[in-house]
Amino acid sequence: MIEGSVSPTDDVVVDVFIDAEGAGLQGVGIGLSWNADELAYKSLVAADVFSGALVLSVPGDGSLLAVASTTGGSLTTKDSGSVAIVTFGVVDGFSGTTTVTLDSLSTTASRDWIRVDTRPAESSVRILVKESRR
Repeated sequence: MIEGSVSPTDDVVVDVFIDAEGAGLQGVGIGLSWNADELAYKSLVAADVFSGALVLSVPGDGSLLAVASTTGGSLTTKDSGSVAIVTFGVVDGFSGTTTVTLDSLSTTASRDWIRVDTRPAESSVRILVKESRR
């Protein structure tokens, strides 16, 4: 688990990364969840390993499913690194501790998807939102 702290006006930026076997991929699927009373989804962009990939993201109320795919039949060349950068805002009035959890991560080297099961305790980010001093 990774921990950090932010102020209420800060963005919360979560880096989804892979640490091995990132080369030779054509796509990635990401599932995230969080408490929508505490954080508001802003954006997801493909990064590093999937830099320049096409992204389709479907945010829900406290959840996100996203797919990134290389274009033109190209494959990724980096073995490890960031897959996506996800940005959240802090919901007005919230202070305390919140969590963003990686629920699923799937990769594909062709049309056959490989599911990588994750365990929330090892795949989450805990964030402390400090009270604003006005």
